[in-house]
This record gives sequence, structure tokens and C-alpha cells, in this order.
Amino acid sequence: MIKNVIFGTTRTLCNPLPFILKARNKVFERHNVKLTNDESNALVGKALTEQLEEIHKLSGIKFDWDKFSKETKENSNELMKGNLKAFEGMESLFEELKEKRIEIAISSQNLKENVLFYLKEINLDKYFKKMITIEDLEKFRPHPQILELMLKKLEQEGKDCIYVDVKKENLVPAKKLGMKTILFENPEQLKKELKELL
Repeated sequence: MIKNVIFGTTRTLCNPLPFILKARNKVFERHNVKLTNDESNALVGKALTEQLEEIHKLSGIKFDWDKFSKETKENSNELMKGNLKAFEGMESLFEELKEKRIEIAISSQNLKENVLFYLKEINLDKYFKKMITIEDLEKFRPHPQILELMLKKLEQEGKDCIYVDVKKENLVPAKKLGMKTILFENPEQLKKELKELL
């Protein structure tokens, strides 16, 4: 019996990417880092430590983790205030899950502060009681640690959970842990597939 739906990233709930990319490009400009659009977009979804390693390889510039994170966060959060919206239909979906007593959680490789900010901005924070963020991790995707920690926090087995992510490769460790999985495309598709699995 399904007891939990785990969202693997805030990008299954809203689209912060345009704001993040714009903010990060401002940081790049200040530090004279020049990346192509393809190189910049390829960084999305990777853990920040991996992003900084890749930026160093591509540009020769080594960013301090805390400084880069702080600059990007300050710029992107300012851009998102009042502008970041949840995907249409997400709140009604969460209400349906709540009625079925299915708990919702999030496992993100982003900073906890950022995840909390996004959830509050899109007015979905009240639905997420449990989360795993980058501060909890020693290993990053495709390593299953993030999901192993999530199951431990939920006190559930994989078979009791559905995992939702925007990347196909991130579904692989979830399946190995016994979870049912959904590759997120849009809220309507998500709602349809959840209905089939519940």
C-alpha cells in the first residue's frame, strides 16, 4: 500500500530555472566566467559541488562553495519573490493525496534554505513535513544515498513509496529500492499516473 509520494526536486512543483540561470549568469559576469548556453544549461540538476568542479574545468576559475552559493541565492531569490508560481493543479493534487492520508516529501540536492524558500513562494510548504537536502548528503545522484536517507526518515520501505523526478536516470536508484516511479512531464500527466499507481 502506498503511503508516501517523494518528489526528487522542486522542478516537479514549479520552474525556478529561468530565475536561477539569470542569477547565475550575473555571478559569472562579475567573475569573468564565459560559458556557452549549452555548457551553462548542462550544469542544471547537478549538485553544487559538481557544478563548481565543472565550471573550474571549463573556465579555469575556482569558486568558493559558500561564496558562489550565497551570491547565486541572493540574486535568484530576489528575482523569484512574487514571481515564482506552482504548476497549475499541484495544490488540488496535494489535497487529494492528503485526503487519502498519503504523506508528501521532497529529496533535493539543493540547499535546505533554498528548498524552503521555493516551497513558501509557491504556497505548498504546508504539505511537506519531511525532506532531505544537500546538507544531509555525503554522496550524490546517481548514488542512492538521498533516497535511502529519505526512506529512513519516513520509516518506510521502498514498496510503500512513489518517487517522482524530472530525470529518467534519477528513477533508476528508486526502482532498485523497490519504489514505483514517475517521470514528471506536467501536472496532468502526474495526476493520471498517480491515479494508476495508487
